[in-house]
Amino acid sequence: MTLQLAKVVTALTEKGWSQIHTFSPEQKEKLASHGHFLAVITLGGAEKEEMAALGRETITRLHEEYYGSAAGVAGGGTSPLIKLKQAIKKLMVEAGPESQLSVTAAVLVNKVLYVAILGQGRLILRRKSRTETILTGSSAENIVTASGYLENGDTFLLGTGDFFQLVPEEVVQKALAAGTVDEAAEILAPIAHESNGQGLVAAVAAKVEEGKTKKKLRLWLPKLNRITSSLQRVKFNRLSQPRAGQPLVKKKTLFTVALVLILILGVSVILGKQKREKGVQKQKMAVLLEQIQEKKEEGEAVIELNPVRAKELLFEAQDLLKQAEAEGGLSEDFSQIKEELEALLPQVLREHEIEPELFFDLVLIKDDAAADEAVLSASNLFVLDKTKASVYRLSLPDKKSAIIGSGGKLETSFQITAFGPEIFVLAEEGILQLEEKAKEQILAIDSDKNWGEIVDLQSFGGNLYLLTDNNIWAYSRTESGFGAKRNWLKSEANLANTVSMAIDGSIWVLKSDGTILKFIQGKKEAFGVAGLDKPIKNPKAIFTNEDTEALYILDNGNSRVVVLEKSGEYHSQYLWSGISEATGLAVSEQENKIFLFSQNKIYAIEIR
Repeated sequence: MTLQLAKVVTALTEKGWSQIHTFSPEQKEKLASHGHFLAVITLGGAEKEEMAALGRETITRLHEEYYGSAAGVAGGGTSPLIKLKQAIKKLMVEAGPESQLSVTAAVLVNKVLYVAILGQGRLILRRKSRTETILTGSSAENIVTASGYLENGDTFLLGTGDFFQLVPEEVVQKALAAGTVDEAAEILAPIAHESNGQGLVAAVAAKVEEGKTKKKLRLWLPKLNRITSSLQRVKFNRLSQPRAGQPLVKKKTLFTVALVLILILGVSVILGKQKREKGVQKQKMAVLLEQIQEKKEEGEAVIELNPVRAKELLFEAQDLLKQAEAEGGLSEDFSQIKEELEALLPQVLREHEIEPELFFDLVLIKDDAAADEAVLSASNLFVLDKTKASVYRLSLPDKKSAIIGSGGKLETSFQITAFGPEIFVLAEEGILQLEEKAKEQILAIDSDKNWGEIVDLQSFGGNLYLLTDNNIWAYSRTESGFGAKRNWLKSEANLANTVSMAIDGSIWVLKSDGTILKFIQGKKEAFGVAGLDKPIKNPKAIFTNEDTEALYILDNGNSRVVVLEKSGEYHSQYLWSGISEATGLAVSEQENKIFLFSQNKIYAIEIR
C-alpha cells in the first residue's frame, strides 16, 4: 500500500511549536518491517527562540527510537505498535513534563495501521461514505493505542487537540470526503490558519492507494485487442466478398465506413495511450515530490544535531529534484520545495565565499620582507623571513611591529615556533632561542645528524617537538635548558610525505594527500574526516592548539581553508582564489580570525 499525504501546520507561535514528520524507508526490508511513519508533534513550555531547536531534536529522537528498533513480529522482533508506544514513552521521559509534549503518531505496515496518542490528538477515518473518530487521546501522561486494517481508498486524518477544537466536525468530514488529500488540505488550511497563533494547530491527511493504475491497464488492453480483431474481420471478410448483383457503390460505401471506424479507433487508441502515459508520469512526479519532501524534512530536523547526516539527506533531495526537473520540468510544488532547499543547503554546506581583509603588509617593517613561516603565541604573531634572515613580531591588538632578530645564525633558518614570549628557530646549527631584549641568538639544542629530514618544529607545554620524515622527536624542558632527545612515538606510523604538525595535547600530523594522523601519548589513534564535499588537495598546513576548538587546514589545491571538528566531522570552509598562494595559517578564536600568510602580506578572515 502507498500513501498520498497533505499537511496543514501553523508557524511557531508564542504558545509553542507544532510540526509534522512523515517518512517512508527506501529499503524494502525496512519498509516491510517498520512501514510508513506519520507523526503530529507539539511542544510548549520554553522560550520561543529555543522552541525550534527543541522541536527538531524531538523529531530526530522519535525517528531514531522507532526506526532504530528491531523488526516487527514477523521478523522476530517487537510489534510495531509496542515499539511506537515505547518510542513515544522514551521521548516523554527525556523531554520532561515542562515540555508540554503532545504526539499523535501512526505507522502503516502492510495493510495494518498502528496508532499511539499522547495528549489530546485524534485519529479520524473515512471509509467509503462514512467518517468516524477512531481514537482520541486522553492526557499528557497517558499513551492510548489502537490498530486495525485499512482498505484501498480509505482516508484518515491525524491532528492535534487544538486542531479539532478549532476546526468544526462538519468541515473535517467535508475535507475527508474530497477527492484527494490536496483538496482536503485546501479546505482545512484557511480555517487552521485563522488561529492567529493562539493554538498549536497541525494535521496530516493520508489516502491509502493500492496500485489502481496498473490494474486498469491490464483490464483495458485485452478489450482493446478484441475490438481491433473484430474490426479487422469486418474489413477483410465481409467487405471483400460482395453478394451477386450488389452495386459497386454500396461496397465502396461499406469499405469507407470501415476505414472511418478504424481511423476513429486508431485515434482513440493513441489518445488513450497518451492519457495513460500522462497518468503514469503524473504519478511518478507525485512520488518524486513526496520523496524530496521527506528527505528535506528529515535533513532539516537534524541540521544542528547531525550536520553530516543533514547534508547527505539534503543532497539526496537535491539529486531527486534534478531528476524531476530533467523528466518533466518543475511544477509550482517543485519550485517551492526547490526554494526551500536552496535556503537550507547553505546551513549544512557552511561554504563562505570571502574576500579577506589585508591585516598587515610586512614591507612596513622591512623592504621586500616576506612571511616564509609564522607562529601564533599569545597575542603575537612571530614571522620568519628566511631571505632577510630576520624574525618579526606583530602584536594582534594594535598591529605594532618589531624586528626581534636578524642575521647571524638566522642565515640558515628553516622553522619557527614560540611558547609564550620565548621564540625558537630551527637553523643549520640546531635550535636557536631568540632573546628579544638582548638581541641574542642562543643555541639551545645542537643539530643532530640522526634527526632525519625535518618537516616541522612545534612547542607545547614548554617542550619542543620535531616532526621528521620517519619520527617525532621530543625535547623536554629542564631547569638548565633542554634534556636529551627522545623518541616520542610508541607505535609505528608512516610519516612519509608529511607537511605540517599541530599540538593541543594530542599531536596532529598532516600529509600531502590530505590524510590527517592523530597521536595521543605517542600512540596512533583512529581518525577520519567525514562530510567534505571534495577531498583535501595539496595542503600546506594544519593548525590547532589547546585554546582552539577546531582543526584548520590550509587546502591550497582547492583554494580554501577547511574547518573540522576534532572528531573529524566537517564544520565549514572558506573559499578565496588567493588561498592557493598562501604559505601558512594561524588562528585566534579569541580574536575570531584566521590569519593567512602569503609572500609579504598577512590576511585576516572573520570566523563565522
